[in-house]
Amino acid sequence: MEKQTDKVSDGANAPVSFPRWREVLHSEISDPSKRNGMEQDIFAWLKFLKVNSRRASVESVLDYLHHIGEQGQKTDSVRTSLRWFFKSAAAQSGVPDTVHPEQGARQHVIELERPDAGLTSWEKRLVTAIRRKHLQWRTEQTYRGWVRRFAVWLEGRPVEEASAADIRGFLDHLAVDARVSASTQRQALNALVFFQKEALERDPGDFSGYRPGRASRRIPVVLSGRECQSLFAEMSGTNRLMARLMYGAGLRLMELLRLRVQDMNFEQGIVIIRSGKGGKDRVSVLPESLREALLAHRERLRRLVISALIPSQWHRDRRVPLAPDL
Repeated sequence: MEKQTDKVSDGANAPVSFPRWREVLHSEISDPSKRNGMEQDIFAWLKFLKVNSRRASVESVLDYLHHIGEQGQKTDSVRTSLRWFFKSAAAQSGVPDTVHPEQGARQHVIELERPDAGLTSWEKRLVTAIRRKHLQWRTEQTYRGWVRRFAVWLEGRPVEEASAADIRGFLDHLAVDARVSASTQRQALNALVFFQKEALERDPGDFSGYRPGRASRRIPVVLSGRECQSLFAEMSGTNRLMARLMYGAGLRLMELLRLRVQDMNFEQGIVIIRSGKGGKDRVSVLPESLREALLAHRERLRRLVISALIPSQWHRDRRVPLAPDL
């Protein structure tokens, strides 16, 4: 992204997903002052994207550089920071740099929204094992998080060489020092056993005798019907419709976000939830009070799709939202 190459190419508006950029930055840049400066530059750019409802792309970088340049701000350090962002995003996605002969300049070709395959060798083996078993994305996040935490607790010792005594010690640490609940400790145990058996393909050994986490039984806090109505009254638009559907149909958050048009059966008054907890499908009731609002919402989406098929209309009215993981 040098000054002489600040031009928008055909793929310049391709969105880039790099949710772990801060973690990678801290692992690669050892100089605290340089790292903090780069972090501030990237955060400022991401804030610019959020305010302007833009995606992370080469085109948005060029627009941002132009924007801060007009304000009299120097762009050299920002260019360096954002160049690192795109270069590291390409490395994380496993897509090599390629040369476009027609442009005569090196560009980073990044596969869109490619799932993170891990940084270290052990994490890559864990990810491979998880995806081979077709586990849910939330399960993958949880398992990777616990094994990372275990690796930190080992204080530099290779996580691949951890013994049963190490696992027992980590579980004791969770119960005594971290004071986690029994269910949280059991979650960590499941992650470590899966890592040992499926990723490393070895017997984890006998780690019994660890101190169990605190067992607690709490009465769940549930909003009353009046409190829910008061909450909905403070919301508006699509967010209010989503909240009411989530409440009325008994949906979990991810189940709500994964709903598709064909999952709504207005004739039978049901909602089909696909890949719910445990990867299972189920059926729930479609609230009659939301029928008209949902039909109106579906019609609005239908018109948006139709307008997207008309190039002139699409380019004039296009608004690209910021990626959630940024």
